[in-house]
Amino acid sequence: MLRIQDISGDRKEVVVRVEGRLDRDSLPILKGVLNRHKAKKLKILVHLEGLMHIDKEARNFLQAIRDEVVFENLPEFLKLEMGFEGKKTGNPHSS
Repeated sequence: MLRIQDISGDRKEVVVRVEGRLDRDSLPILKGVLNRHKAKKLKILVHLEGLMHIDKEARNFLQAIRDEVVFENLPEFLKLEMGFEGKKTGNPHSS
């Protein structure tokens, strides 16, 4: 089961909190949420501290968008699997 919570910070950014299992069945839900915020040209902060499981397809998706969003609070297993070394990564063109 996947839980996604959008928390609007200010008019320029949004926090997307992801909890549970991210797999091929739940991935379209996350894609839809992120695409909606991208269309509004918001800076997207993706908090993944509640992520318990991720499959290969979802992992590949997160790697593909790592320059478009900022990942925060990554679980240790995800840092290792995806090669993230720091606590935050992504979005080099934040405003």
